[in-house]
Amino acid sequence: MENSAFNSLEVLEMAQEIERKGMNFYRMHAANVGEDVKSLFMRLHAEENDHFKRFKAMEEEVREKGEDYDYLYEPEVVKYLKTLVEFSIFPDDLSAEEAKVQDINDVFLIAITAEKESILFYQELLKHNKDSKQAEIIEKLIEEEKQHLIDVSEISRTFK
Repeated sequence: MENSAFNSLEVLEMAQEIERKGMNFYRMHAANVGEDVKSLFMRLHAEENDHFKRFKAMEEEVREKGEDYDYLYEPEVVKYLKTLVEFSIFPDDLSAEEAKVQDINDVFLIAITAEKESILFYQELLKHNKDSKQAEIIEKLIEEEKQHLIDVSEISRTFK
């Protein structure tokens, strides 16, 4: 039977997975675009890597505290978070996703959608977070993801 709740470690692991997928997505597509888009995608790759490291540090802090990892999230929240991670954000199988890509606009659409979904995920995470230090980090990450969305959206307009 599947858990109907998440503990803080599980949520931090999901956040790390989102960032890992983002790193892979931007790195892979940076190899196939012009220099202006490549520099943006490499910067976004580096920022997703930084986000991954921050979530990893948060996970290590939770583990060091030796908390009992109570299941903090309500069943409805769990379903929503699972759906976001499973069906959206950055694609799991980049080779399958690559088959759908016809041109650079498809890459931008995937990136824009993923950044929006990341923001939704982190906002939900923030809403249910009880640690003020972690909340600060998550708020900063949300602002950075919003900037990613703006950056990708702006450069995508130059290709239409």
